[in-house]
Parts: sequence; C-alpha cells; structure tokens
Amino acid sequence: MPTAFESELIEAIPELHRFAHKLTGERSAAEDLVQDCLERALCNMDKFQPGTNLQAWLMTILRNLFFTERRRSRICSFCELGDNDRAIPPAQPWHVALQEVGEAMDQLAPERRDLVDMVVMEGAAYQDVATRLGIPVGTIRSRLARVREQIRGNLEQRQPMRRPAARPHAPGPVRPSA
Repeated sequence: MPTAFESELIEAIPELHRFAHKLTGERSAAEDLVQDCLERALCNMDKFQPGTNLQAWLMTILRNLFFTERRRSRICSFCELGDNDRAIPPAQPWHVALQEVGEAMDQLAPERRDLVDMVVMEGAAYQDVATRLGIPVGTIRSRLARVREQIRGNLEQRQPMRRPAARPHAPGPVRPSA
C-alpha cells in the first residue's frame, strides 16, 4: 500500500509533465526532466516536511534541475550525431597548408609561376599552354615536373627538422680486457 507521500507524488505527475514541457518545449526532454525530478524527490523524501505543499516542492525541484542542466549545457555543450551525420574536420590545417603552398610558389621565378597559373589556376590544357607560349607540349610537361619538384623542396625546407628515430644499440662482440 503506497504511503501518503507516494500517493501525492503519483497525483502530481501530470502537472509535472505540463510544467516540464513548458520549460523544455520537447516531449522527450520533458519526460527525462520529470524522471529526474521524481528520482530526486524519492531520494530526498525524508527532507520533505509533511503538511506542506508537495506540489510546490516538486515544481521547485523540477525547475532547479532544468536550470542546472541549462547552465551545464552552456559550459559543456555537446551535440549528438545521427547515423547520417558526419563530423566536419577543422578548416585551420587546410588554411595553413594553402598559405604554405602560396609562399612556396612565391619563391618561384616569374615565368615558372605564370606557367603554374595557366595550368593550375586557369585550368588550361597543356596543348593550349604550349600553343600560347609557342613551345612543344613535352616542354610544358617537363617544366611543370621541375616546378612541382621545386615547390616540394620549398615546402620541405619550411618543415621543422625531424630527428631520425633512435635505433636500439645492438651489443657488439665482447672484448677481453687487458
């Protein structure tokens, strides 16, 4: 047989649901909030003073839980991803890489930079560039290969020197001491 406290608690649930829905605006969030409120009330039922308004006590617990959760979500916000959602990697590394490539290209001689601009930036075909410059297509290809190597070299010079991995010391033959 339920106690008077439990009976009043059960009678208060519909009003708790209405209040929670008004606060959260979502049915599932309201249900979670009511569940947390009921759990908190049952754990602290010894703190409730009989003869006072249980409904007001429960509403206060529910409201405090709601505001505590809102405050916590502002401090540590998170987002649940669905099955079709994908995380987007930060854009900063790409901006840095693009800037480094631009700086490496700035070190090129003007005629080499113009060649890269025509092929890469304008999207011109090798044949069109060869016709425009009056040189064979093979020359365009070989010049671009040399330009790519120079850009790679410029980028590698920008990279911090990496230490080779330490190799474990292999014991050599033991020499007798003299």
